[in-house]
Amino acid sequence: MVRNPGRPPAVRRARNAEILQAAARVFRRKGFHAARMQDIADEVGMQKGSLYHYISTKEDLLHGLVEGALERMVEETRAILGTGHPAPQKLAMAIEIHLRQTQEDRDIWGILQREDLDLLNRNSPTDIRKLMKDYESLWARILKEGVDAGEFDPSLDRRVVVQGVVGMCRAVYMWFKPDGRLPIQEVARILAEISLHGLQRSSRATPNG
Repeated sequence: MVRNPGRPPAVRRARNAEILQAAARVFRRKGFHAARMQDIADEVGMQKGSLYHYISTKEDLLHGLVEGALERMVEETRAILGTGHPAPQKLAMAIEIHLRQTQEDRDIWGILQREDLDLLNRNSPTDIRKLMKDYESLWARILKEGVDAGEFDPSLDRRVVVQGVVGMCRAVYMWFKPDGRLPIQEVARILAEISLHGLQRSSRATPNG
């Protein structure tokens, strides 16, 4: 856990955020097991002993980073469901949120890609697996809305669709270059077009029960 109650709140928050960002870079670059507290202290430009005024353990840093990124993703995606937009637009918005968040928190999502989920969940105050299931359930709700409204093909298995679309979004992290040919918003639009074209109801579609 990041801490230091003796500092003014604004200064403490800024320094804590700086340490978290430094830890994310180190964990992504070296891997959690190989990373040392000294590496994090060096990254942020402070003495190792001073670092312990702000944090308890390396594990607390890891949990805070991963939980924060997943919670932000869940909150933004959940907000989509409260809008009056049709399901196809909600799906496109969910894709854009996922791609944008993984770029904004690129170091943290690199950790999620690299580290074993059991390690991330071990001794964590938050159930990481449940957070990930909560996130995928929001996509399932968007799909159900589209099926109920006659906008999506009811014959498609929703679990497969969720895993396929979310998996496609996760894979973008592996190949997207922030300084590349297309901005992330355009990539999101293209993936939404691919997803929606495959989800559009056809005259041959029949419910799968």
